[in-house]
Amino acid sequence: MFDLDGPAPDLEPPPPLCFLVESDQYECKLCNCKPEDQFSCYQFPRVVPGPDATALQLVDRTLDCAERRRRMSESSRNIRIHSRQAMNWLVDAARVAKLVAEGNEDLAPVFWIRLYGILHEMHERLSASNASVVRHGITPNPSIVDFLVAMEKVASIFSDDERLYIQYRRDVECHPLQLNYELQVKKNGDTREAFDHKLLAKKVPVTLEEFLAATKRVLGTAPDEITLSRVFAERCWLALAGLKREGARIYI
Repeated sequence: MFDLDGPAPDLEPPPPLCFLVESDQYECKLCNCKPEDQFSCYQFPRVVPGPDATALQLVDRTLDCAERRRRMSESSRNIRIHSRQAMNWLVDAARVAKLVAEGNEDLAPVFWIRLYGILHEMHERLSASNASVVRHGITPNPSIVDFLVAMEKVASIFSDDERLYIQYRRDVECHPLQLNYELQVKKNGDTREAFDHKLLAKKVPVTLEEFLAATKRVLGTAPDEITLSRVFAERCWLALAGLKREGARIYI
């Protein structure tokens, strides 16, 4: 009997649902997987976690077959959806950039959002995935490597000041307030006078003073920001069209 006034006992972790049958994998007890099921334990044996196993690898052997199959099925479905969404983004980025270059001012906000999404979010995600493949000793997919290089070439069209301005314009179009670019007083009384410039797979600290100076230099190259959007689009729409073709080799 437990002492109701004392501390509760530690719960014992649930035992694995698989037992070791070989040196490198587990076999399920009471396994209800069908051999033809693409997400079965027959198709994806449960690997014995090594000393450097991740939390996901450790939990894998504690799942019953139905839950493990559900997770793998949903992950596979999400990968297909993400691939289609990424391709749609590339197609729309090329379309919008060309229209803005031709003088469509109404689509300028979408242009900044699409451009920055490629130069930061898409590149960062794909670059991290590619780096993980390399760490595991697997040869990277040449098409993915080429696509990453193509994105970096699009970024190289613009100067350091202009790349910083692209991030700022994206934030202007996505948020009602641009607090990231203001001096802020934190709860502990310290001031925050810098932010991260996020481009490709890098995060570089930029002070507000540096940001204001860079923005002034960019704004000084055109009479207004509407003209700037057209100038930026004129310089990159063709490269974005080429990027769309490169993306079609890796995305559905």
